[in-house]
Formats: sequence, structure tokens, C-alpha cells
Amino acid sequence: MMGDAVDNIPGLEGVGEKTAMKFLKEFGSIENLLANTDKLKGKLKEKVEASAERGSYPKISNHHL
Repeated sequence: MMGDAVDNIPGLEGVGEKTAMKFLKEFGSIENLLANTDKLKGKLKEKVEASAERGSYPKISNHHL
């Protein structure tokens, strides 16, 4: 969710380490977060939804786990 500048992996805009941990606890996965953006509020909701629309969020395949 945070992305990684070193490996050029985009993250969700406005999401840092603390927010990413909160989202993982609450939603369990990025897919579940994106399916439930109606539960977010304010600017963070707008930024997450905009990132999802642009497709600029991390997609990790099984070989990276």
C-alpha cells in the first residue's frame, strides 16, 4: 500500500506506514480496501479512490512473496 521508491513500485497516494498498517488490520488486503472505500472519509478516501482509478497501487504476484 505504501509503495517502494527503490523498486519503483507505486503505492496508494497519501498512505504511509501507519495508515497502511491500519488498513491491513481493518481490511486485510488492498483488494478488500478498494472494495470498501465507502468506509473511508475525507481527503484520504479521495486519494485512495483516485489511486485505484489510475491503477497506481501495488500489485504483487506470488513469486514476490
